Amino acid sequence: MPGSMRLQFAVTLVGLLALGCGTTGYTKVDGAWAYVTWDEGNGRKVHDLAADNDSFVVIDQKYYAKDKQRVFYEGQVIAGADPASFQVINRDHFAKDKQHVYLMKHRIAGADPASFQVIRGPYSRDASRVYCGTVPMETASVEAFEPLQCDGMWMTCFDKGSFLFDYGESFSKLEISSQQPVVVGSGWGRDGKYYYHGPGRVEGADYATFKIIDSFEAADKDRKFMNVFPEDELPARRERFLNVK
Repeated sequence: MPGSMRLQFAVTLVGLLALGCGTTGYTKVDGAWAYVTWDEGNGRKVHDLAADNDSFVVIDQKYYAKDKQRVFYEGQVIAGADPASFQVINRDHFAKDKQHVYLMKHRIAGADPASFQVIRGPYSRDASRVYCGTVPMETASVEAFEPLQCDGMWMTCFDKGSFLFDYGESFSKLEISSQQPVVVGSGWGRDGKYYYHGPGRVEGADYATFKIIDSFEAADKDRKFMNVFPEDELPARRERFLNVK
């Protein structure tokens, strides 16, 4: 995996059980609903949800729960989620309510819950767009888009420069910060006109001879690519976006 993106792997530790650690996830502690975690470094921790005990419902022991006012993911509130209409779509951590679509606790900007569907791996779509994680993509065809290789790994990016380095300036208007991260998955896709890595389009590649090498590398008859860019462009891009010479 390239070291370019400052990524935080979205891999929960709450499912780790060890001798004596007790129940983890959503559970009642001293009569009140809480979220309990356990790991070898910190041991058992009880996180107060300040939830309404009478209306609290566990949707998934490790991930989702709700009360009459709020929806929770891993014990954290999903901002703006509607408890009455909230539903989990699948085990890849996609969910929706009557107005929005979510990946884990993050909203997928602009996604239409009525037509939304998960394609495979990090890729999903609605009636008008394809998405990689929480990021809207610019594809040549929504209907023709197909995932080719997906490793099932979610990555959270807090740094815009790193994201643009990996996926290109077409995302320059995308809001990315420590307060507003984006979630993407590692994968390749195509739509009959272009190949894509993660949410980014591979520009200038020969479609007929394009071959995927591994999770991050590909090549056509003329050159080799890393993520969505030719390898020979990477030094200049590192200096521009990562301040690395």
